[in-house]
Amino acid sequence: MEVFFSITKRFIGNCPVFRYHSRCRNLGISHLIFADNLLLFSYGDLASVSTLKRAIDHFKALSGLSINCSKSQLFLSGVDSSHIAGFENLLGFDCGTLPIKYLGVPLISTRLKNSDCRGLVERITRRINHWSSNFLSYAGRVQLIQSVLFSMVNYWSSIFVLPKSVLVEVNQLMKNFLWTGTDDKHSGAKVAWFKVCQPKECGALGFRNLETANLASSLRHIWTLLSGRRDNLWAGLCESHRQVLVIGRGFSILGAWQEPCFVGGWVMGKRPTSGRIFGWMGVLYP
Repeated sequence: MEVFFSITKRFIGNCPVFRYHSRCRNLGISHLIFADNLLLFSYGDLASVSTLKRAIDHFKALSGLSINCSKSQLFLSGVDSSHIAGFENLLGFDCGTLPIKYLGVPLISTRLKNSDCRGLVERITRRINHWSSNFLSYAGRVQLIQSVLFSMVNYWSSIFVLPKSVLVEVNQLMKNFLWTGTDDKHSGAKVAWFKVCQPKECGALGFRNLETANLASSLRHIWTLLSGRRDNLWAGLCESHRQVLVIGRGFSILGAWQEPCFVGGWVMGKRPTSGRIFGWMGVLYP
């Protein structure tokens, strides 16, 4: 995709009227690519969108690869409804509505609600129901919980601050599966779940406490800010657009905080906790 990057950069550079999306202007972000998924960003005017469309057409002429219009959508915000048809005709696909799922998780900037996480709970339930017919032993169920179910939760935990009610429900599903082999029985537990989650050195199974694991995964964003990883896109957005000031082993904000992402605001609120964990000398406050 380096070729597409070069083509896009050249077309944008040759178009003086091109305008970046307001959240992408400081870093000059016009697109993101993961595998065969492509996200394009621009200001909501025909001149900017036309520039990206010409870049796509030029890439198609060189490589033979084209956009699947049946699987593509256009997302607009703050654009007059009378202009939507013009964008749809230009790009060749329909206008969609947010939030959508991308790479298995919802694209959402606000605090996750219980309803936003139904996909995670349903996936875990389907896996348990599939395994329930295999007459697994306790050891087999322990291995599946550790290697499969926790991995599914860890993926979401590394991205979002999950609602506590969702973590409680997932814990209940795992507990039921461990002791009874199904997802719908609420009896038969031999040991309290908090004891099961103790380390193996203490005679337990070493399961991870989901609430603690979610906290640790989310605090990783603070470590990214403080570790000096300028190649990290999220850290770059925070420092360039959100006006986050990193000094030594601490960080603070400059001016009014206008972070539209709930995780960003949550990270700022966890500075005292992260200070104790990462061990810097002091935490800066605005």
